[in-house]
Amino acid sequence: MLSQKIEKTLKIELKAFKSCLKKVVASSNGISPLTEHFTDFQGKHLRPILTLLAAKAVAPGKPLNANHFNLAVVVELIHNAALVHDDVLDEAKLRRNVQTYNQRWGNEMAVIFGDYLFARLFSHISTVPSAKLLEVISVTSNRVCLGEMKHLMKRFNPHGLSEKEYLEIIDSKTASLFTLATYLGASVSTKDSKTINALKSYGKNFGMAYQIMDDYKDIAESDQTSGKSTGNDLFKGKITLPIIRTARNSPEDICNRMKDILTSVNNNGNDLSAHKEQLHKLLKANGSLDYTYQQARRYTNSAIKNLKALKNSTYKDILASLAESIIN
Repeated sequence: MLSQKIEKTLKIELKAFKSCLKKVVASSNGISPLTEHFTDFQGKHLRPILTLLAAKAVAPGKPLNANHFNLAVVVELIHNAALVHDDVLDEAKLRRNVQTYNQRWGNEMAVIFGDYLFARLFSHISTVPSAKLLEVISVTSNRVCLGEMKHLMKRFNPHGLSEKEYLEIIDSKTASLFTLATYLGASVSTKDSKTINALKSYGKNFGMAYQIMDDYKDIAESDQTSGKSTGNDLFKGKITLPIIRTARNSPEDICNRMKDILTSVNNNGNDLSAHKEQLHKLLKANGSLDYTYQQARRYTNSAIKNLKALKNSTYKDILASLAESIIN
């Protein structure tokens, strides 16, 4: 399995990263149940893994150092702090097959813990080795927040967002952090701009495919298969690619049916499972789900092509396999 190959290939690097992350998040101020939940139920560490893989892929024979691990921690903290807040906004109950912070401790505690992770990020950011990297991290954090806000402003309005605008939003709220992850790893390991730009492009295309497939799965999969609460986009009225595709490329009767479902969710969100099933059938029948999958496939292919700039190595192969795993 790919996850086992990653664990074996990056065994030393992942151990160092996890140790660094645990030290940064740990607290002796009476909140150990929350920090232990954070360290015990971490996910795949996908973004920091991309940081470590990018660093190794551009210099396969060069060992990583504290700068790499600190930057990987920065990326993970940005992601997790935003994730805790997202779960509150989405009223999500599951994340990585375990209860979310808001489900276990309530919204107030979850929001404050998300703030705590941001505070730990600010404390740890002093380890960033250059002003240029610090600026890129700051700009990316800003883009993530702005992307989320722009998306929320278009809720429950399928005609209020074009496909171009949607792609710009997911580039900001999701792909920018993947771009940051691969850029940081590469830039600390090489000064070659062609290689750095290739990995930046890989990160962006990876992130675009990742978010498009996440939007696809929110409609097409169940909580059990995805490992997290699904249907949240529908429940919160977030307009994603399958909705946009239907609104802009379907007959009026199909558009009206979809609008009725969204309106019903807005008025009576408690009956989410029935609404999700109706929407799934509609979007599958008119080809919008298949179109969404194919767009994710296109970005995945682009990410893999970006890796042609790198020399052959196990790390390059894993980056290609990770991209492919998004759509499989």
